[in-house]
Amino acid sequence: MTTATKEQWAPCLLLEGLPTACGITTSYAERLPALYDTPAQAMAAAEAAANQRPDAIGCSAKRVEVPA
Repeated sequence: MTTATKEQWAPCLLLEGLPTACGITTSYAERLPALYDTPAQAMAAAEAAANQRPDAIGCSAKRVEVPA
């Protein structure tokens, strides 16, 4: 039996991490706790969140499949 799914979009922030021992700065993505129906909605939420975080260096929207 297959389960029906639908496409949703999750806003994500790209955050600057701490420098490593060799001096390279790492970065990582953090998914925000919300899902949206369109990538534009998710990007708007990510951009708004990025404006509130001084360590944010970018943002994106990730497609996810959720149960319908």
